[in-house]
Amino acid sequence: MATHIDVLVGDYESVVRWNIAAIQADQRSMTYSPDTGGRAAFYFGYIVHNFHMLVCGAILGAFEGKGMEYANLMNTYLDEALFTQYPDLAAYLESYSALDIHGESDT
Repeated sequence: MATHIDVLVGDYESVVRWNIAAIQADQRSMTYSPDTGGRAAFYFGYIVHNFHMLVCGAILGAFEGKGMEYANLMNTYLDEALFTQYPDLAAYLESYSALDIHGESDT
């Protein structure tokens, strides 16, 4: 969560770097403790938030490639199957699945 400050002061490289580290830790948590870090767990909202912060920092810092990479990776977790299996999650997680749209380019 410290990267909220990094965004506010314009340190977008730190936003990207530290959220990558957070996502890597989250992925380990999801693997080793799916009951607390899995897609149906409460903590998953925080995991998705780390992706969101990374993509936002990448957009603001002109790191389009890194932003798209992680937006697409996040969408492997936020897929239609998740929202079909757990429809209650759609209310607060579905909007995150659109992050890859922010990074699309016509060039």
